Amino acid sequence: MKTKIVFKDFQIHNVPMETILVDESGKFECCIMLDDINEKRWKIVFKAYQALKLTAVDCVEYEEGYFKNFCYQKEGESFLSSCRYILEVIDSEWINELKENLLKNDTEANFMDKARHFVLPLYDYHIEIIAWDLELTEYKE
Repeated sequence: MKTKIVFKDFQIHNVPMETILVDESGKFECCIMLDDINEKRWKIVFKAYQALKLTAVDCVEYEEGYFKNFCYQKEGESFLSSCRYILEVIDSEWINELKENLLKNDTEANFMDKARHFVLPLYDYHIEIIAWDLELTEYKE
């Protein structure tokens, strides 16, 4: 899986204290609030999301010190210390699978053409989301 960092200046805290709200607004949005490495609270809104996976890290395939098909790791570092970024998957197999299923049901549908595949490693959880875009803002209560 090839990935790229979405925001190079933003790193997720190793204990992000995340809160996940799914489509609370009725606008096909998913919101995740979490802490950065400086313990500042942030809000990430995924707009027009099509799919969401939330997996406990304990359930992700692991082999010889590395999580398979998951994020990236620097040589000699544990996963949790090396992956603290919001990532985007390049040429996502998951998007292709969803698009193929969509076109079986509606040959005219094109909303998956805008879809992007994001990955958030949140210490205990691995979140993947397919959405058109995301917005990162400092969270103010």
